[in-house]
Amino acid sequence: MFKINGRFLLQNTTGVQRVAIEMSSRLDLDIVEYPSKGWVAHFYEQFVVPFFTRNGYISFCNLGPIFARNHIVYIHDVAVIEHPEWFAKKFYLYYAVMLRLIARSCKHIVTVSEYSKERIVNVLRVSPSKVTVIPNGVSDFFTMGSGVHVEKFGLQEGKYLLSVGSIEPRKNLDTVIKAWHQSDSKERGYKLALVGGGVASFSDVDLPLDSSVVLTGYVSDDELLALYTRSSGFIYMSKYEGFGLPVLEAMKAGIPVLTSNSTALAETASNYALTCSPEDVHGIADKIDALADVDFQTIQAAKEYADEFTWDLAANKLKTLLERV
Repeated sequence: MFKINGRFLLQNTTGVQRVAIEMSSRLDLDIVEYPSKGWVAHFYEQFVVPFFTRNGYISFCNLGPIFARNHIVYIHDVAVIEHPEWFAKKFYLYYAVMLRLIARSCKHIVTVSEYSKERIVNVLRVSPSKVTVIPNGVSDFFTMGSGVHVEKFGLQEGKYLLSVGSIEPRKNLDTVIKAWHQSDSKERGYKLALVGGGVASFSDVDLPLDSSVVLTGYVSDDELLALYTRSSGFIYMSKYEGFGLPVLEAMKAGIPVLTSNSTALAETASNYALTCSPEDVHGIADKIDALADVDFQTIQAAKEYADEFTWDLAANKLKTLLERV
């Protein structure tokens, strides 16, 4: 019987941890909990866990024990290898080694987009037959109401645009803010709300802030829901993504989306979002202003598209894979 790697229970909930939470809740499998964070957890994972997970182990957050038998590992992307300049040096060195070792030692790899599969096959040099694509789901939570008032963040309902993601180089927030400063939306009294905090694993980012840009830091799920549903549009101009779950969350919440036309974001957004090169400041500024002109029919079509991505469907695909391997 497979067991689930429970290290995600000790981590802040960002994209990969949300995948682990949603998927593990739909699998009738025991979760292996870890006694501590940090390097103690790394040691426990590599040298203790393999002894009591011989019948199968699932790791949802990129890494796992390299000596585990019947190990199924989710590798969401290989950005750390392709763009080491975005990451803290120690983090890059550890992940660059471990991802390669795990890709070779595990029984099978799951990833979340065709783009990520292509990059994993080429960068980690594994057979395409060893990699299965299971797209993420989007929770119905993002269609619910929230009692949180966005005024607590210094925002006014319907008078701000939203971006969700860690403050790290690949999220491209410095370029987004530069474009924001050129946009008519700022001149019309809108604000730009950035949800997320800094992460020690990444290089520092210097953001050109002013009073029209609001940094919320990490927020609760109810706060996140309110920020999505009461915004007038969503911006996600990341330079590199293995999937781009916030794009579908915004579509599910019924707000127009602007995202990058590169990496997995083009695949995830399909034809249901405004897109632009993440390097084009002037283009991003124009598309920011165009969010206000996205009509209801387009927003509704995007919502119906996002409805097709469910965690139940993703979990059922994983169960089928487990039976096969």
